[in-house]
Amino acid sequence: MGAAAGSAVGLGNIWKFSFEVGAGGSAAFLIMYLLFCFILCFPVMITEIAIGRKTQLNPVGAFKKLGFKNWKAPGLLGIASGILILSFYNVVAGWAFGYFLEMISANFSIGENFGTFTQDVIRIGLYGIVFMGLLHSLFPKG
Repeated sequence: MGAAAGSAVGLGNIWKFSFEVGAGGSAAFLIMYLLFCFILCFPVMITEIAIGRKTQLNPVGAFKKLGFKNWKAPGLLGIASGILILSFYNVVAGWAFGYFLEMISANFSIGENFGTFTQDVIRIGLYGIVFMGLLHSLFPKG
């Protein structure tokens, strides 16, 4: 789950933050920032992957199997983080999927009204549900 959290935070962090800093003319800071992101995040990601491959369990079960019985709470936080990240990305997927469908249906004014489009909770929610249903049908468990 930490990889999912790192991915969600890291991608937005690196893409948007880098763009803003680069636009301000601070490329030297940006290079150091990306270097330290890599130095700090890469070992954690590799460790998490290794623990997952070794135990073949979720975070709670992995900590328990490795002998860290008092680490149930951090394992549960990892699972909760994954659920929260999924809910965020489901909204973003609803935006993208809805935008795609609107463009296919020749609603080319959607770009001018994107702010209004993203605030329509029912519509975006339905697009998100359809998108998740399509993903589930295309990539079933197993």
